[in-house]
Amino acid sequence: MELGMIGLGRMGTNMVQRVLRAAHHRVVHDLHSEAVEAIVQNGAVGAVSLEEVTKKVRSPRSVWMMAPPALVDPAFKALIPLLERDELFARLTSRDEDDSVDKPLSALRFQFGGHQKETAVQKECA
Repeated sequence: MELGMIGLGRMGTNMVQRVLRAAHHRVVHDLHSEAVEAIVQNGAVGAVSLEEVTKKVRSPRSVWMMAPPALVDPAFKALIPLLERDELFARLTSRDEDDSVDKPLSALRFQFGGHQKETAVQKECA
């Protein structure tokens, strides 16, 4: 299994460590380079940017994000043009704020054929 993980806080780091123990390939990114360096020592592949995550994970890509809600929209807007049809973006966070879950899902559905009308977030991502 190939997986990109964005966000190496408590939850993200624990998820990466479990997947690495199962011998799956993980590409990791975090705003704090020391968090990336620490998990790379355990066998993950580090990425310095969101674009690099998508380049290092083989297609079809799965990218998971474990980030605070305030960081989700900017990261999602950067990622959406880099993903292709049948690739997965999953926002996995324990906190909820506004509609930060619904907006990315709506934009993905539109980009990949699920909506008939363009959403405001999809327009922002263009």
